[in-house]
Amino acid sequence: MARLAADAHADLAGGGEALSLTYLPRLDVGAEAVAGADREAVVETYAASLRAHLDRDVAAGMTLQGPHRDDLAFALNGEPAAGFASRAQQRTIALALRLAEARYLLSMRNGESPILLLDDVLSEMDSHRRRSVVEALAGYEQVLVTTTDLDRFPDGFLSGAALFSVAAGTVEPVGAGVTPRTGEG
Repeated sequence: MARLAADAHADLAGGGEALSLTYLPRLDVGAEAVAGADREAVVETYAASLRAHLDRDVAAGMTLQGPHRDDLAFALNGEPAAGFASRAQQRTIALALRLAEARYLLSMRNGESPILLLDDVLSEMDSHRRRSVVEALAGYEQVLVTTTDLDRFPDGFLSGAALFSVAAGTVEPVGAGVTPRTGEG
C-alpha cells in the first residue's frame, strides 16, 4: 500500500511532494520484528505479546495492544504530515490512500473496477490538484462524488456525469443543460 499510495500521491500532487508511509505496530514486545517479517513471524509476534500481557488486558477489560491499535505515520518530503501538511496536502494524502486501495482492489479483482465514494473531494484544493484528481477519477467505471460547488469540476467531467441535486432531503436528477445552484447539492 505504501508504494501504491506514494504513486497516487505523486500523480495528484504533481511530483513536488514525496509521500512516505510508516507502519507503526502497537506491541509492547517485538514491535521491531513485525516490519518486513513474513506472515508466520508476524502472527507469532502478536500472539506472544498478547499472551505476555493477558493479565493486564483482562484487568483493563480490553486488549491494549495489537493490530486494532496499530497506526500509520505519514510524511511529505521527510517531514511528519501530522504537524506539517496544509489542509490541501492532508486531503491529497487521504485521497491518495483511497486511490491506492482502489488500485489494489482493481489488481486483486482481475480488472473489476471498484466503486469510489468521495465526499466533497475537491474542496480546499488548488486548480492543479483538482485537475489531477479529476484525471485520476476518469480511470474508474463508477464514481460517486458530492460537492457544494460544481464550478470546481471541468465541463468535460460534468458532461459525462449524471447530476443530482439534494435539497431538504429530496434527491432530484438535474436535467441536461441545467446546473443546480451552488450550495444546494
